[in-house]
Formats: sequence, C-alpha cells, structure tokens
Amino acid sequence: MKKILLSLACVASVFSMSAQRASDSEATFFDSSKPEKLIHLGVRAGLNVSSFTGDLGEDMDSKCGFIGGISVDFALMQSFYINSGVFFSMQGAKYDEDGYKLTYNPMYIKIPVMASYRYNFNEDLQWQLNFGPYFAFGVAGKAKLEMNGYDDEKIDFFGDDDDQLGGKRFDMGLGIGTGITWNKIFLGIEYDFGLTKVVKDVKGKNSNFSVSLGYNF
Repeated sequence: MKKILLSLACVASVFSMSAQRASDSEATFFDSSKPEKLIHLGVRAGLNVSSFTGDLGEDMDSKCGFIGGISVDFALMQSFYINSGVFFSMQGAKYDEDGYKLTYNPMYIKIPVMASYRYNFNEDLQWQLNFGPYFAFGVAGKAKLEMNGYDDEKIDFFGDDDDQLGGKRFDMGLGIGTGITWNKIFLGIEYDFGLTKVVKDVKGKNSNFSVSLGYNF
C-alpha cells in the first residue's frame, strides 16, 4: 500500500512539474504582465522600394526612396504593443525606355497604427511582428517627363489643376512587418499595400516594401 501511495505521489509530482513547465512556456510565449515602461520612443531611417498597382503601375518599374521618422510604441502588455509613429516616406514608380523616362515622386507623411506582438528571447534581444492599418497624407512630389531632344517637363503630383497630375493627398492601407531589437538597435522590414486610389479616376494603389534601421531610447 505504501509503495502504491509513493508511486502515485511520484506520478502526481511529475505531472505537476510538467504542467508548471507548460504554463511557464506559455507565459514566455505570451506574457500578459504589466510592462515597466509604457511608452517607447525611437528613430528610424531606411530604404523604400515602391511601385503602383493597377493601370497606374502598368509597365512601370519600382523606384527607390527614403523613409525615416520617429517611432512610438505603446506597451499594453509585455507581449502586446501598439506600434505607431510619424514618418516621411518617398514613394512612386518609374518608366525608362528608348530615351523616354517618366518618374512619379509622391512624398507622404505616414502614421501607422499596428498591433505588435513581442517575444523576448532575453533582456537584450526582442522579436516583433506587426500588422494593421496605416494613414498617409501627401505633402509634396512631382511627375517628371524626360525625352531626348526635349526639355524636361515637371508637374505637381498632387492636385486637380491643369498643371497638376491629379494625385489624391489622402492614402490608407494595410501593413505587415517584422523586426529584431538588440541592445536598443532595431532592424526591420515592412510591406504596405494601399487600399485607396493614388490618382483620381485612375485605377492604381500604392505598394511599398521598406527596410529600416533604428535606435530605441
């Protein structure tokens, strides 16, 4: 009888330890405890590779541009943040063939509002996965035409006047990205796909892939 009770106690002890380890593993995978710091600021700078979809992007090639700004993360839990900030983003597309070159250079102020999962490997290394909407406002940019033997022609990308292309200043879409933070140094990638027309009465939306490097304060 004592041996049976002892065996049952051992089994119960092993089961308890296994359950505790499973619980700890789940807690590590998603930690819902309250973070010590609620707001995290950082700076970001990187490279855009952008283009258009639809009729506007037909036969157009991708164009490289700059993206940079201030990141603001709101920590709701240790493993869940709201990823946001304010960024200056140079986008567009280009076409170049047989001496005919057309370049679109819209520039936006972009504000993402993304749900962000965080996984802490240790105190110095964190991985994040972000998904959610972004909102952007066109602030400047030109549509530029170059032809051999002719003077360059430039018009404003945004606006509906005769000397403007007709670009819509408001843009919104969805973004998905991932990144690693190591000792306050951040490296991330993101892809944004627009949901609104870039130019009035023309089928075409923004598409943008970015790589950025940053520092968290």
